[in-house]
Amino acid sequence: MIYFLALLIFLIVAARASGGGFGAEWLQKRIGWGGLPEILFAAPFGVTLGVLTGEWWLGVLGWAWSFLWMETGHGVVLPWGQPIPDGEFKDELIGGRKQTLTPVVNFLAQQFGISTDRPDGIYSVGYCRLFMAVKGFLIGLPAGGLLLVVLWPACYEVGARLRGRTLPIDPHALTECLTGAVAAVTIGLTWVVII
Repeated sequence: MIYFLALLIFLIVAARASGGGFGAEWLQKRIGWGGLPEILFAAPFGVTLGVLTGEWWLGVLGWAWSFLWMETGHGVVLPWGQPIPDGEFKDELIGGRKQTLTPVVNFLAQQFGISTDRPDGIYSVGYCRLFMAVKGFLIGLPAGGLLLVVLWPACYEVGARLRGRTLPIDPHALTECLTGAVAAVTIGLTWVVII
């Protein structure tokens, strides 16, 4: 249980830092690259795959896989179907990160009959859910990933529904922390199956 608690705290902090919180913006300013939190976030997925397969090189491959999918961007769906102030998040290049997952999600959206239209530059909530389901699955694939098909977009749904309310925490920060928590649950359940 202590290991799971440590993993939970680690992934919550890494997830929030991946979104620029907990002082991560300092990395961008100091070293010109803010990807270290994403590298740390991806590590437990790689370790899980390495243990699952008994092959260290697959663990390294799983680590790289999760990291690369973390880096595919998602800023275009952060508005979650709502109007965006001052054109924020409208471009395919958000915060220096190209939205490379968009073509994959567009293909899947067409298969499922989900509109890829962007009136006023805003995707529908259905598209946003699909985007985050795909991203969560791909990030979590080295540790199974199926739970994250549902839990990853659910975290963003919570944040979107709380936006605009007076809360002791920024809804976007809450979303990021929740993604770390559900990642820990996914990895923890995989470890239970392994052991």
